[in-house]
Amino acid sequence: MISDYKKFLLGETITSEQKEFFNQFGFIHFENFIPSHAVETIIQASKEVEQKWISHGITKVNVVPTKYGVDLDGSPIVQR
Repeated sequence: MISDYKKFLLGETITSEQKEFFNQFGFIHFENFIPSHAVETIIQASKEVEQKWISHGITKVNVVPTKYGVDLDGSPIVQR
């Protein structure tokens, strides 16, 4: 996915340029905010939770209904 919006590096504080960007666009993208190995750990943990919910037929989490769908390969996924 190629995006042509401005990306930033996070320093000790948020800069005025970063604040202005956020106020204008409603988001800010910090490159290398989380190390790639940590991202992989988070993704794996979310997949484990997803598989647990699917295998246990979880229908609600904190009274919020769980919605299921199918992935591109036809396998079940949690959509919400």
